[in-house]
Amino acid sequence: MDAVAFMTGCWSQSGQGLREHFSPVAANMMTGFSQFWRGEAIVDWEFHRVDVTPDGPALTPHPRGIASVQFLPVAIESNKIVWQNLEHDFPQRIIYHRSAPDTLVARTEGGEGEAARSMEWKMARVDCSSR
Repeated sequence: MDAVAFMTGCWSQSGQGLREHFSPVAANMMTGFSQFWRGEAIVDWEFHRVDVTPDGPALTPHPRGIASVQFLPVAIESNKIVWQNLEHDFPQRIIYHRSAPDTLVARTEGGEGEAARSMEWKMARVDCSSR
């Protein structure tokens, strides 16, 4: 679970209204949530669970609170993890990377050829008590 400790804390990309919060790593789990804002309203949200598995720290997103599929780690580097599930429609890969001490980049990818698409959010560290 040390591989995901770099994600701990609160992160925000104000231009696109995204805020993420990740708990400190416990013995076998890390939890988190995302909020997508438009103006003063939350328009979408997601819970995240990272569990210890034989393959390493696995990510299970819960969009709007509903369990999705599990994504297994396929690449782990210092301050970077890539999770993948090629059976899922989109995304098929979820990537978190701390590119600087106070910058966390989240990226989703999926599809092939002309159907390939991705989304990326560059977030700054923020005080967990602020919006």
